[in-house]
Parts: sequence; C-alpha cells; structure tokens
Amino acid sequence: MKQKILEIEDTEVFRWPWTQLQLEEWLCDVANMHNKSLGKLKVCIVLDQDLLKKNVEFLDHDTLTDIITFDYSSRFRLKGELWISIDRVLENATNLKLSLEEELLRVVVHGLLHLCGQQDKTEMESKEMREKENEALVNWNKRAVPRGTLI
Repeated sequence: MKQKILEIEDTEVFRWPWTQLQLEEWLCDVANMHNKSLGKLKVCIVLDQDLLKKNVEFLDHDTLTDIITFDYSSRFRLKGELWISIDRVLENATNLKLSLEEELLRVVVHGLLHLCGQQDKTEMESKEMREKENEALVNWNKRAVPRGTLI
C-alpha cells in the first residue's frame, strides 16, 4: 500500500477544488524538477487571524502573510507544513486579477520551492522564485485539471 504523502487539513472556509492525488502528483513532479523527492507534506488553509498567530508565535512577525512554510526536510527528501491564509490568497488574486485557484496553486508551489531551498529575500531571488513558480504552473496547466469553488 502506498504511503500517503500529502495531508490536506480540512477547513470550514475552503473546499479544495482538486483531488489529493492531482495535487500530490503535481507537487512530486515539481520536487523532482529540483532533484528532490516529496516526503510528507501537510497543507493547512486557515484565516488571516490564525496565520497571524503562527507568524507571531514562531517567527516573531506581527504581520499578515499569505504563507508560512515549516521545513522538516532532509537533504533530498522534502518534508514540511504549508500554512496558507485563504484571506490573503483571495485578496492577492483579486488585486492581481487572477483566479483564486491560480493564486492558491502559486502559493502552494511557493512553499514547496522554499522546501527545495529557494529563497526570496533579495530582488534577484524573488525573480528566480517567480520564474520557478511560473514553470510549475505551466506543468500544472498541462494536466488540464478542473477548477473548483470557494465555500
């Protein structure tokens, strides 16, 4: 029996528009593109207030953010938790004139890229991160995955 790699925490504010298998296969492909393998990955979709608490508690940052990535990876095996604010994702999608789904996928892959070792502190690193996010989204779009809805 195959071990469950991706754990998606249930939430009352958002219903995932894709199957766990669709996300897992895509994220495994992205990890492989960066010479890594995907171990256990937990994705939690929460509200701003919940992510802010995590941000203050673990990073001592009293600011809103769209994602916090907790990295438990070993050298080649990615493991971690992605905590995502659906409020930030929705606001960013609206401001960028993107679909909620596209922005959510970008944020998820952004977290995975952090697990791969990609940083985004400098302008050059941010540009490289965006290029890698775009590459991953192209890979996703080739899969022709159906869209979903916000509850």
